[in-house]
Amino acid sequence: MGPRRGRQGKGRAWGYPTDLHPKPRGPRRPRWAGLEGRGRGPSMPSQPGPRLLSLADRVPAGRPMADIGTDHGLLPVWLLVRGRVPSAIGVDLRAAPLRAAARTAAAWGLAGDPRLSLRQGDGLAPLEVGEVDTVVIAGMGGRRIAALLEAAPRRRSALRRLVLQPNTEARALRAALQDLGWHLVDEDLCVEGGREFLTLVAEPGVGAPLTDAELLLGPVLLQRQAPAFRSWLVREHARLQAAAAAARAGTGRVPQPLAAALEIVAATLGVDAPSS
Repeated sequence: MGPRRGRQGKGRAWGYPTDLHPKPRGPRRPRWAGLEGRGRGPSMPSQPGPRLLSLADRVPAGRPMADIGTDHGLLPVWLLVRGRVPSAIGVDLRAAPLRAAARTAAAWGLAGDPRLSLRQGDGLAPLEVGEVDTVVIAGMGGRRIAALLEAAPRRRSALRRLVLQPNTEARALRAALQDLGWHLVDEDLCVEGGREFLTLVAEPGVGAPLTDAELLLGPVLLQRQAPAFRSWLVREHARLQAAAAAARAGTGRVPQPLAAALEIVAATLGVDAPSS
C-alpha cells in the first residue's frame, strides 16, 4: 500500500512516543508514483522509485511472494515483469485497489497472466498455508503490521522471509518480530519525494535480544551507520530537542519516553543530551 500518514500530536504517531521512525514530510504518494505517464495511473512503465526498489530488492529471487495491502499492485507486477519471482499474489482489503491493481497489470502487459493473483481479504487470510515464501507488508503502522502477523500463526510459520515497510511505530514492530521468533537480517533507509522510508527484513529464528537502542533505531542501521541514516539521526535529534524544549516550557518536565529517546539518539551521534 502507499504510505498512510498517522495522526500527529503528543503521544501519537509522530509525537514523542518510544517509537522513533523517519518523520513523513509532504503529501502522500501512491506506490506507483514516479511510474505514471501524463494520464491517470501507470501508462508508460519506467524505472520505479527508491521506495519500491527498497522492497523489490529484498524479495528473494525465484520464490513466490505475496504483497499484503497491494494498493495499485505495482510491486508484484514489477517483480513478475523483471522475472524475479515465479508467481505473485496481491492482497487488499477493499475491491477498489484490486481493480486498480488489475489496471496496473494490464499496463505492464500482464492482463490475465496466471502468475499473478489478486485477492480481496484482510492480512494473510487470503493466502493458503505454504503458498508463498515471502510476504511484503508496506504502508501501514508498525502495530498494525504486527497484528496482521500475530493473527496468522500457521501462515506465518510457513514463511521464509518478511519484507516490511512501516510508516510509524518501527520500535513496536521490531519488538513484536522478536517476540514472534523472527530476527532482523537487513534494514534500509531510503528517501523518495522528500520523505524517508524504512524497510525491515526478517527471517525465522531467535537472535540476540535487542537493546533499547537497537529497538529504537535498528540493529542493522546502527551497525552500518550509512550516510542516509546519519543524516536522519541529525534531523531526528533536532526534532526531539525541540519536543523536549516544548515539554519543559509547558509542564516543566520532559516525559520519560521522550527523554530516553533523546538520550539514545544523542549517544549514537556522540553529543550530549540535555537534562530532563
